[in-house]
Amino acid sequence: MRPLPDGTTHLRFTELELLRRVASLVAPPQANLTRFHGAFAPGAQLQPFSLPQAGGRAEAARGGPRA
Repeated sequence: MRPLPDGTTHLRFTELELLRRVASLVAPPQANLTRFHGAFAPGAQLQPFSLPQAGGRAEAARGGPRA
């Protein structure tokens, strides 16, 4: 373990202090943990060309939509 800048090598917490520190690391409910950048971002101009769309080439290759 690498010492902190002040030379401290160990930390001692009470149960409540430890739970508070661990709880601060947990993501809030319903938070999106995946971030998309570039062509896969929600507002990307290239998104229609990079993601499969409903009624795209897959249905055309099968001979159209099935009933």
